[in-house]
Amino acid sequence: MNHEHFEERLALVRAVLAKHDLKPESIAPIDYDEKCPFPYNNFTYKVALATPSPGGFDNANAACTSVPLGDVSSLIVRLSNPNAEGINQANRVQNEVAALFLARRGQAPSVIPAVYDWHARSPDLENDMSWILMEFKTGVGLDQHFEALSETQKAAVIDQIADIFSVVQTAPLPQTVTQHGGLNVGDDGDIVSGEMTTLEGGPWPTYAAFLQTKFASRLKDADQSSALRGWKENGVRERIDAFLTSGLQKRLGDSGVDEMQRVLVHGDLSKCCLFPPPFIAC
Repeated sequence: MNHEHFEERLALVRAVLAKHDLKPESIAPIDYDEKCPFPYNNFTYKVALATPSPGGFDNANAACTSVPLGDVSSLIVRLSNPNAEGINQANRVQNEVAALFLARRGQAPSVIPAVYDWHARSPDLENDMSWILMEFKTGVGLDQHFEALSETQKAAVIDQIADIFSVVQTAPLPQTVTQHGGLNVGDDGDIVSGEMTTLEGGPWPTYAAFLQTKFASRLKDADQSSALRGWKENGVRERIDAFLTSGLQKRLGDSGVDEMQRVLVHGDLSKCCLFPPPFIAC
């Protein structure tokens, strides 16, 4: 299923490059298996340029982008798969570029790639695809090599992941982000609250409201499972429903959770990058 429209996607990558007068020497898919039985979330391409690009890009979307500090010889073009499973496409690319921008502003530019340009898919155009033109960073997949590291190396990697995650969580959010959920980019370029990529609905005024929606989504999945059957036969579902109706808000309040606090989070650290020593992860 992923290999369908392969040539059309390559043509789109070339069009993105041509928009910036960039001539590719090579375009190579990353982590791509044409026989993969599941739809990819993104189609990612490493582009080696025939001639290094000296500096800026003609940004159609200047918001949340960065200007290269020097010549650029390699780039990443990432196309968002509109057929990805369980992905909310509403403001998917806006959420990502905004999060990358804020995380870099939180003093983690050495490990978080810069975004040079991006395009959000128009729902009115059937074959339109979202894309991000971004910085290329060298490295190998941490999930492929972690087990082969020594205990000392593993400890060093884990410490650095914790440091980077701390930087992401402490990145300052703009005052225009007022709710829980995802991020969006307004027409004026401001980063504002938006829907999540992995959960429809929102943004939510409180953390409890977000959890209510998340639990409802997971229970809907359980209802459709032939193995779980919604947990109705053993009485667990009745207890869960009662907790969500009367217990969730109280438990959050009793635990001292500050429902108004908001920070950036990373939902999947299994695809970190392992750079050459000293094993910096991102």
